Amino acid sequence: MRKEYNLSTGEVSEHEDVLVIVESETAEQAKERIKVELAALEREALMPRGAREAFIALCEQQGQVAGLTKEQLYVANPFYKGLIDTDNKAKALRAQL
Repeated sequence: MRKEYNLSTGEVSEHEDVLVIVESETAEQAKERIKVELAALEREALMPRGAREAFIALCEQQGQVAGLTKEQLYVANPFYKGLIDTDNKAKALRAQL
């Protein structure tokens, strides 16, 4: 316990000293954490990267046949939107490796 004196007001306050140890993450630990996050993302989406990219390509091909841009397809097709959102999250994680 330490006491702190405020000379201008004359107040005395007591504080408990607390030691906080911050452990920084090593580069190797960060890579492992990101790999685990990527695996969890793909498990949650129930779709590994290869399958996701194949479905994205298929949706985009069908969108082109229908005369839709990728932006229009993103708005019009919730399945495609989910694939793209998941793929963007995965790309952001892979970029950190």
